[in-house]
Amino acid sequence: MAEMFATYNTIWESHEVITEDLYRLINFRITGFTDTGPVKITKPPVLLINGMLTNGEYWISPDGHPYGTPLAI
Repeated sequence: MAEMFATYNTIWESHEVITEDLYRLINFRITGFTDTGPVKITKPPVLLINGMLTNGEYWISPDGHPYGTPLAI
């Protein structure tokens, strides 16, 4: 994941939770960009949830996006 975030020069943080039934949940938060600094928050956050049989890499992967930049970025 770090390599994918680095592709877009993003500053990010991750939060991991292990549930009682042993599911591993990892949340990523994009907080800014290395060239422009922290993002100035002017709107509510957006939660992107992947579909079944996929993972969160889809939202930041440079492959397969029609405009070249993933939705999360």
